[in-house]
Amino acid sequence: MRARYWTSFSFNFCVEFIRDLFRKESLGQYGERLAAQHLKRKRYKILHRGFEDARGEIDIVATDGETIVFCEVKTRSSDWAGLPVEAVDKKKQSTIQSTSQTYLRHFRLFDYPMRYDIISVMLDDEGRPVIEHFEAAFERAEIRHR
Repeated sequence: MRARYWTSFSFNFCVEFIRDLFRKESLGQYGERLAAQHLKRKRYKILHRGFEDARGEIDIVATDGETIVFCEVKTRSSDWAGLPVEAVDKKKQSTIQSTSQTYLRHFRLFDYPMRYDIISVMLDDEGRPVIEHFEAAFERAEIRHR
């Protein structure tokens, strides 16, 4: 009897979880939307959201004046797994840099200055977002023109 209850409970839980996934935006999508709004308030122009290639994804591509800005957005609802900005390790930075090379090649934008920013979105105890924008958060890798 106990096993049947658990199976029924877990099945119903999974069904509700899947319904919620399709009904609401994910935490990451919520953070990216807030980050884009933040950039617009700072007078950045959003060029792309969710640019992908075979190597990875760049959350937001924007311009700050003449500078092309590749933004990685990290959103957390608590700090138990660390601060959002700490999640952008060397491997993630390398992926972003590779993907940005594809972006620059595709749109022929090698003549413009560029930088890599991180936008951290942390939800406080009441669920309100606290946004931190780290400009030039990591260094530009050597870009090869092909």
